Amino acid sequence: MVVYIAKKPCRFGGQIYRIDDKIPADKIQERRIGSLVRMGVIVQGGEVEGVASQPTPPTPVLETEQVNEADTVAAKQEPEKKTAAKKTSSKK
Repeated sequence: MVVYIAKKPCRFGGQIYRIDDKIPADKIQERRIGSLVRMGVIVQGGEVEGVASQPTPPTPVLETEQVNEADTVAAKQEPEKKTAAKKTSSKK
């Protein structure tokens, strides 16, 4: 069985593959192989008999918010805007 090697993180058949993971050929649509090779996502890794390699289990990724230092300084300098309730005057 032909095996491909992931050169960029990718997902095939619901499985996540990380760099250097082996991907069985049956997981990739045949018509897409040429494009994926040209884009550098996968390379042909040769032939492996019998056992198909499993992808590396995913590791949790913590999302962090990047804060621009200029935004932080500007936010500290601007006073908070207070909204006052409008007073209604009754003229009779």
